[in-house]
Amino acid sequence: MSDCALAIAAGGQGIRLGRRDKGLLSLPDGTPLVQYLLRQLEPYSWREILLLCRPDQATHYQTLIGQAQLVFDQYGPGFGPMAALHTALQSATCDWVQLWPVDAPIVCPQLLQTLDQATAPALIPQDASGRLQPLFGRYHISLLPSLTRHLTEQRLAISRWLRDIQAPTLPWSEHACFTNLNEPQDLAFLQHIC
Repeated sequence: MSDCALAIAAGGQGIRLGRRDKGLLSLPDGTPLVQYLLRQLEPYSWREILLLCRPDQATHYQTLIGQAQLVFDQYGPGFGPMAALHTALQSATCDWVQLWPVDAPIVCPQLLQTLDQATAPALIPQDASGRLQPLFGRYHISLLPSLTRHLTEQRLAISRWLRDIQAPTLPWSEHACFTNLNEPQDLAFLQHIC
């Protein structure tokens, strides 16, 4: 994965969690979720690691992310995952970006290895229920003009953009790979990590 940047999307507003910053949620041993996730993902030899966040998060994240580079979302609140992906593609110094949400602490090596074989400009995992998982997708920088156009026109549904670019899907039945922390009841999951 040396010709690929890892981009961790951490700029969400955490609305369903009472506006809590998901990357700063603590594991039972006190480790912030973002640090735990970086430890899980760093061994994959990325060209670079980007942490996509809002400027108001910088002070909190700067001391937690080691060699990762803080990159600020240029679109601001309300533009969602498409803005995060745009920021990642625009900021990466290599041709490929592997997107990963900060609130997804389970890293499945086989999923990453399969995504690493992507030859199409995008490869999007699809879970066992048929739901696309674009925040776990792999993207080529050649998609930047199309993505920019969608954002400029405020067509913010990432699923629509993926249809427009005819992104192939990667069926993936291991549901745990897409576990994320969105609701208050999901926080109990943190007690089982470490």
